[in-house]
Amino acid sequence: MSRYNHICIYLKPNQSFEYCLIDSSESCEVKAIDEQEINGILPLLYQYNLVLLNHNQMSCLNSLLTAAGYGEFTGSYLDLQELSAIFFPSCEIPTSIPVFKDLVDLYTELQVKIEETPLLIIQRLQELYKRNSHSFLSHFLFQVEEMKLQQLGADSLSSNLVAYHQYIFTKYELSFHNEQNLSLHSNVHLSTLENSKEIFNEYETRPQQQEMFHLVYKALTENKHAMIEAGTGTGKTLAYLIPALNFSLQSQEKVIISTHTIPLQRQIFTRDIPVLKNLYSHDFTVSILKGRANYLCLRKFNHSFYDHNIYDQSKFTLLAKILIWLTETSTGDIEELASDSANHMSTLVSDTETCLNKKCLWFSYCYYHRAKVKAHFANIVITNHAMVFTDIKMEHQILPPYDYIIFDEAHHIEDEAGKHLGINLSYQQYKNIFSYLYKDERTGAIPKATEYIKLLSNQGNDEVDEFQKLLYNFTQQLFQAKEYIDHLFQEIIVWIKTLNSAHSNDNITIRIRQHHKAKITFQNILDDFQLVSKAMKQTFKNLDDLLLRLEDLDRKLDEYVKDILSQKKQFQALEEQLLFFFAEENLDYVYWIESETRANYFQVTLHAVPIDIGSLLKEHIFTHKKSCIMTSATLAIRESFKYSIKRFGLTEDFADDRLLTLALTSPFDYQKQSILYIPSDLPSLKMEDEFCQYVSQSLAEVIQANHGRALILFTSNKMLSTVYYQLKDLLSETTIKLLGQNIDSKNRSQLINSFQEIDHAVLLGANSFWEGIDIPGDNLTCVCIIKLPFWPPNLPVIEARTELLEKQKKNSFMEYSVPEAIIRFKQGFGRLIRSKSDKGIVIIYDRRIIDSNYGKYFIQSLPQPRIKIAPQNDIIQEIHEWK
Repeated sequence: MSRYNHICIYLKPNQSFEYCLIDSSESCEVKAIDEQEINGILPLLYQYNLVLLNHNQMSCLNSLLTAAGYGEFTGSYLDLQELSAIFFPSCEIPTSIPVFKDLVDLYTELQVKIEETPLLIIQRLQELYKRNSHSFLSHFLFQVEEMKLQQLGADSLSSNLVAYHQYIFTKYELSFHNEQNLSLHSNVHLSTLENSKEIFNEYETRPQQQEMFHLVYKALTENKHAMIEAGTGTGKTLAYLIPALNFSLQSQEKVIISTHTIPLQRQIFTRDIPVLKNLYSHDFTVSILKGRANYLCLRKFNHSFYDHNIYDQSKFTLLAKILIWLTETSTGDIEELASDSANHMSTLVSDTETCLNKKCLWFSYCYYHRAKVKAHFANIVITNHAMVFTDIKMEHQILPPYDYIIFDEAHHIEDEAGKHLGINLSYQQYKNIFSYLYKDERTGAIPKATEYIKLLSNQGNDEVDEFQKLLYNFTQQLFQAKEYIDHLFQEIIVWIKTLNSAHSNDNITIRIRQHHKAKITFQNILDDFQLVSKAMKQTFKNLDDLLLRLEDLDRKLDEYVKDILSQKKQFQALEEQLLFFFAEENLDYVYWIESETRANYFQVTLHAVPIDIGSLLKEHIFTHKKSCIMTSATLAIRESFKYSIKRFGLTEDFADDRLLTLALTSPFDYQKQSILYIPSDLPSLKMEDEFCQYVSQSLAEVIQANHGRALILFTSNKMLSTVYYQLKDLLSETTIKLLGQNIDSKNRSQLINSFQEIDHAVLLGANSFWEGIDIPGDNLTCVCIIKLPFWPPNLPVIEARTELLEKQKKNSFMEYSVPEAIIRFKQGFGRLIRSKSDKGIVIIYDRRIIDSNYGKYFIQSLPQPRIKIAPQNDIIQEIHEWK
């Protein structure tokens, strides 16, 4: 590569500059780092053909130049972090690099990466940035291209890459293994693990893991279902993965592993599966299958890449990163991308509505299709609850056929089934379809098709004239449908505001019953809906006519029109959901409307969810699958699975015949590792102001005694906010850093990361923070539970299930509300002790745990910590001694 010299400069806090000269030959030699004031650095800026800067330092440099009497810098420069983010698309590049040498090292790595990047990709990047105002980057890429063209074989690709339609991809080979000839001696048992300490860091033999291993294997081989409570420390992931894999290799049956969260999917795939690969002497295949929205759609990416109406710099950066990423990824899973452009990314991912399947030009490279094919041949498929129930709703068109499934985080099955087997219909869903089809005269599937039809017509293709008229009629139908849908949701908004006139809440939830549907406002909405339905059916007919007439006429036009028709299924699905929602009440469902107001934004969502999820689980899972294994840290109450058996629809006769249960004790010594405190001088919850003041004062003392490192769990966002600001005043003269959910950030992961990174931090969270937080060690040594986690009784689903039990002459509070609260309570308590070396305290501020007749059930559900009921002052003193 021929030589061109760069200067890398770094503005220090004292407003002097560190700089170095970079010889951009193949050696990327960095000359000695030096330091200059502004007057000394100025001549060097224009002496070299490119200036490299730390992120966002150009504005600072220009300010100093202007203050010193010089004009702003007009030469070529590059932001090193921006450039690195493009060429290292899967790496989190820090926004600011405080050490100059690290900045220089970054550029050295960048030079190597650019050298390895294929010429075609450099040319495509240059093509992209020619349309952007970032002329310096375009010029830099041109220089790189010129140098690559001088190299012998510059256009050749490495053996692991392949070019397709002017893009470069990693080669993909589907490999699967025929394990039919494996003998039983190739299986792995837990006894093997004891001799594999070089594979398992700090592995400890755990009797609980042995018990679970054998029960899972028994359930799979004997075609039985199983319910296993296995808390933190039991090693439950390997305790179900090893028998599942043994069983799959023996029987040639596929086993589905379903989690509630994607992070657990990732943990299993990246941490636990590699362990198994080290243990087994034979090959096996494990695939991970996520929802469509987790995979890049190449057709959408290609359209965006050639879209000359993009003006957003962040969109250009995202497209550039993806262009590089395509040469690295084999999965197309967007989680691999380090990107904060969520809004732009959402327009580039796969979805059912716009997918052309085998008719798509990119089908042979489709990442989602590859993931499905790999899952078809895999021994183990790792997916999530949402996918399992979406697959059921779509009549098993997503997951490969299976008879064996293991649900981890199984306490979420009921809620996930309700979400995906019910309906959730919002105005935004309609708006997305309208925008996709026709956003404005230049943007959308219809304008693109119209423009291409005019091009064909101008070329003398008379056959398209009739298509042009039909497309015009379709556009008018679409406008009419949009008008009716707007009217429908406006009526709903007016009605909601009327019902909520006495309240100031921005977020409203209203349960809908049959007498609401009969009201005059709803009749107006129904009248509008009938017009919407008629207009939509006419639109569908026009689309079908257009598709029939278009057959074999022009491939590109065929694709444009199929792009329009891709919205047909979604329109039909939304129509069916609207009809169902406004039809006569189905007593097996609970209906409600949610609205959300933010500035000028008003969102409305219609919900209808089955009340009794258990009967659906029994119908779709337990009756038709040979073995379903459910495991979680919170399935049993006082070592009994009676409640979970009922909620999952397993009747006693069915459970007795086919269900195995196991409640594993914890391997942790909670008597030594933890203390549960309950203040004896707590005020009543009914006196909310007094209660909040007491809690805030107590928390301030606890937090200071514990030096922060506390998680405070709430059941109400309102109370969280009240306590947060009271605490902030009380702790204003300390180094304690408060982190409040929806106050300091709405991003859960960001709050948890900040909590771990900041010394003396305190995290205040509601609902979602009661579980899924795994912070072992000294970062978290105190958990405070403000109220027992009962769900608000007026939530539509809770209210409907309560009513159903009351109709059955049952005590809904003791048979539903208390068990649900105990399960959440156990989750909250479980945030504290995450390893055998952990040590900490839990404080409960709810008097009901000692005053009520049901409070004892909460205490009995815990893994026997030391319990002390004492005045607040005594508790603070003990915390000091405990630490």
